[in-house]
Amino acid sequence: MVDLRRALILASIGLISLNLAAQTDETIFREFQFDFATPGARANAMGRAFVGLADEGTISYNNPAGLGVLQRPEFSMEFRNSTVQFDVLQENDSFRLVSGSPSAFVLDSNQLGFASFSLPLKKVNLSVFFINHLDYQRFPNPEQTRWQNRVLPYEFSYFADHKVDIRLDTFGLSAGRSFGAWSFGLVAGQSNLKLDYTYKTILFSDFLNLIEPVESEAKADLSGFNWVLGSLYEFSPRWKWGFVYKKQPAFHYQEKVLNPQFPGPEKQPYNITFKVPDSINTGISFQASDFFTVVGDLDFIQYSQLGAGNLTLISGDQFTPEDYRIPDALEIHLGAEYLWPVRNHILAFRGGWFNDPDHKTRFVGQTESELGAIQDFIFNTGSAKDNRGWTAGLGYVYRNKVQVDFAWVKSDRFDWLVTSLLYRF
Repeated sequence: MVDLRRALILASIGLISLNLAAQTDETIFREFQFDFATPGARANAMGRAFVGLADEGTISYNNPAGLGVLQRPEFSMEFRNSTVQFDVLQENDSFRLVSGSPSAFVLDSNQLGFASFSLPLKKVNLSVFFINHLDYQRFPNPEQTRWQNRVLPYEFSYFADHKVDIRLDTFGLSAGRSFGAWSFGLVAGQSNLKLDYTYKTILFSDFLNLIEPVESEAKADLSGFNWVLGSLYEFSPRWKWGFVYKKQPAFHYQEKVLNPQFPGPEKQPYNITFKVPDSINTGISFQASDFFTVVGDLDFIQYSQLGAGNLTLISGDQFTPEDYRIPDALEIHLGAEYLWPVRNHILAFRGGWFNDPDHKTRFVGQTESELGAIQDFIFNTGSAKDNRGWTAGLGYVYRNKVQVDFAWVKSDRFDWLVTSLLYRF
């Protein structure tokens, strides 16, 4: 999962300058929580691991090779309630808060996260699907804070006001086919990005002879092509291995900026690239008995693509893109499922664990100057620990036709309640 968690527009404090420091525009995306895990309450309850099991229609996007083993048409949908806690600036060994109070922010949302219809044919099984990767709205009250360096005699004040609404969905067609022990799958999808955000910041300091106002806005409705290749190999009736590569789109739009570098009188357009990270996923499943299954996934997410050649500095020459780093992440997911059949009914008990490494945008430049120290404070404050979580869930199946699943996901940075319904015709 993309877990880009820093208070939105804290990045724009980077506009502090004697000669204008750098604002990294893409860093406003670092707080967004992309969802690249397998949808469905069953997968979420099993540590969010499912690539190596892939035995139902919810796998249409995350490993389409699993479609090759389906024998009946399936309809599935997922509803998700989520609560996400975002970081705010905190006092540290370098800076203390003099006045004001950074606004802690919790985002609650309820949404349809996934839906699919899978149809087995003679040679190739097909599925049409919808999946939501990102749904983010934030409309906080304006805030102003003042910070003092604990060692050197200077202070700075920061005012921020912003409104953000961004959503990323994918609609697609997937196909899977089995060739003996091997199954292969392909997804062709259209991702739609809708964004509408405005922000205003003023950063000023009498000590640094600085007053730096910035205004920015963007509105776009864009589409891009993505594709997924998936495979599944059955070593034995009890062991399976899956491998998936996802190629995500890059979106290009214009942001209008007004600051001392672009003094106006009107906001000036600036080209921005929003690259959704590509990923490689691999997983195994082991069916210890007819009733007990263990799963494990490794997900390599290329978060560095949010920066890399796409990182845009929209003001000043004090810093360069090389002074900022967005690390890639290797996520670990582990889970298990126990089935308890009772005549025409099956009860399922599930649990799991996952680890999502820190992948916030970090400042890695020189920190000896006042500007470097402030950049270090803005980008490197707050928690740098991995996000670890536990999952649990229940499932009910009637006559292998109607399946209802529930999952609870509890982690350091977000909590989810996931409900899904699957019907086999």
